[in-house]
Amino acid sequence: MSKQSRKKGNKKISKIALIAFPIVLVLLIVLVGYLDKTGKEQAQQEKETKVVQFDLSNQPVIGSKDAKVTLVEFGDYKCGSCVNWKQHVYPELKKDFIDTGKVKLSYSNMTFQPGNTRLAALAGEAVFAQNNDSFWKFHEALYNDQVKNLPEAFTVEYLLDIAKKAAPELDLKKLEDDIRNETYAEQLAHDDRVSKEAQVNSTPTVFINGKLHMTEQPLNYEELKAAIEKALAAS
Repeated sequence: MSKQSRKKGNKKISKIALIAFPIVLVLLIVLVGYLDKTGKEQAQQEKETKVVQFDLSNQPVIGSKDAKVTLVEFGDYKCGSCVNWKQHVYPELKKDFIDTGKVKLSYSNMTFQPGNTRLAALAGEAVFAQNNDSFWKFHEALYNDQVKNLPEAFTVEYLLDIAKKAAPELDLKKLEDDIRNETYAEQLAHDDRVSKEAQVNSTPTVFINGKLHMTEQPLNYEELKAAIEKALAAS
């Protein structure tokens, strides 16, 4: 074969390669995108169908112990959406389902927001250790007070004042000591482990009988109500 023929052959191969390369590249990009999308969809489906077994034996719970549906809420005391959830969703939930004995609700702490939210969670755990009913008074008062008085950061004095007003039956001296000494730090660590195991990465997040309540509108009570009624019908 002459040098001229070889040159023509090489040029032809180069042209084919130039044409084929972008086509192959596009196909690879499409394939990677498809696999990524498929993987995310599968992960999301697994998350939606997964049933988490929550141990509520040492968690604050409100509602009848015989309720057929159990809700577990993950919240942060400095989370704006949690404040709104407590203002607009929780009252309806309590009236329709908790007070009627159909649902019991448990609360677990997440403490990733700025503003010394860990201190508030420690206070909540210390209140709960004294009395479960007092916890829910304190819990609601702490969230509700932030609508009117939004402190830049929680302080021991602020938290004690909330506790004194909301649950005067508490031993405030013991409460102060428990907050300052971080007596219930291990309980916060427990909540943190549970949130990671349940793959919770935002607040408020709610589980219904161990299944994640999937919604892009956590403040939409009608969606939550429909999901609870579905769970009640299935139980």
